This record gives sequence, C-alpha cells and structure tokens, in this order.
Amino acid sequence: MTFTVCRSLVVLTTAFTSTTRPVMVRAMILEHEPRQARVAGEAYVSRTLRARKRKDMQRKREHNPIVKTNRLVIKEITTRNADDMFEYRSNLEVQAYQSFKPRVKTEVIDFIKRNTRTFNKEETWYQLGIFLNEKMIGDIGIHFIGPENQQCEIGYTIGQHEQRKGYGKEAVIGVINYLFKELNKHRIIASLDPNNEASKYLLESIGFRKEGQFKKSIYNDGKWEDDLVYALLEEEWNK
Repeated sequence: MTFTVCRSLVVLTTAFTSTTRPVMVRAMILEHEPRQARVAGEAYVSRTLRARKRKDMQRKREHNPIVKTNRLVIKEITTRNADDMFEYRSNLEVQAYQSFKPRVKTEVIDFIKRNTRTFNKEETWYQLGIFLNEKMIGDIGIHFIGPENQQCEIGYTIGQHEQRKGYGKEAVIGVINYLFKELNKHRIIASLDPNNEASKYLLESIGFRKEGQFKKSIYNDGKWEDDLVYALLEEEWNK
C-alpha cells in the first residue's frame, strides 16, 4: 500500500515489515499530522504577513517621509509650494548665509525639481518642506552621503517672519529623530557660515559638536569663505 499523507509517513511505513504496524502508524499520523501542519502553516503565514507589513511600512517611510512634531509637519514638497518658498527664500536677510539665492520663481521651481527626485539615495540631496497649518514656512535639505549611505548632512531655512519662535529647532530635532531612528543613520553633520550665530546656537543647544573650521574652503558669491562643521553621532543623540 502507498501512502501520500506526508513524506515522513512513507518513510515510517516502509521501515516496518508487519501488516499491522504500518496501519497503526498511519492512523496516528492521520490524526495528528494535519493539525500540526495546519498550525505550522498558519504561523508561517502570520510571520510572512507581519514581515511584509514591516517592509511596506519601511518602504513608505523611505519614499514618502513625513515627520510630525508638536506644531509642524515636515514632508515632501512639490512645485505647488514654489510660491511659499520663493516668498521667504528671496528675502535678503534670509539669503545672508545661503548659497541658493533665487531672484525669480522659476529658479525655485527648478530647485524643487532637482532636489525631490529620490529620497535616501547616496550622494543626493532631498528637500523637505516645513509646514505650519498647511503653509510652508521653511525647508530642510538632507544630503545622503555615500557610498555606505550611513551619514547625512542637513541644511535648514526658516522664513524671516517665523524666526525666533522655535520652529527651526523643533523641525531639526524632528528630522534628526527620523534619520537616526527610522533610517538608522550613523552620523549627521551641518556646514555653516562661522558668522551665522543663530544657527550655531541652535546646533549647540541640541548637542552638536563643533568639529572644525576650514579656512576659505567654500566659494560663494565670488569670494572664498570659511566653513564651520558641526557633527552628531547616533550614540550621542540616544545616550
């Protein structure tokens, strides 16, 4: 007689020569094996679904980043946000320590198109908007540094009329939490003009270390300027 319940049943039955033992074994397996297989199958399906859900959530976080803080939402921007960005980015006081200084809105549209293509890809910049009650009041750029893509550089801008209200600090903290906890980054740096006292105060107040000042290493507006670099490790942030 040939059994097709499972492979183990065939092995067991062929190991005996009597006519009664195989029948007993077959009865035992028919009683218990389907239930065991069903339980194992259900557990496998459950594990697979949980793993797929985790992967889908990770993919969504990586391709459609949204960071929410007490007052702000930091999320992807589109050319529909060009008016808001041009409003604060074209302000002369805001431009004082910026390398991107748009003169017309089309420059902002091109900037948005260039810097919203691929999120979390090594050697690329990605720009996120800082939104207060659906109005974009600033932006944060993230430079994913390769080839290991475990380090990032951040740059941030807040509109003049929304400065000195804590929005910049709140947004930067939210993005740092996201980079360390969701994307598992190792190190974050910030590069700024040594004369930018407000930015230095912000970074130092949340734990960034001053790593060095590079003499006349940045060419901006036809002249060479110093570059001040701050950094923060994941282990320092979460200690």
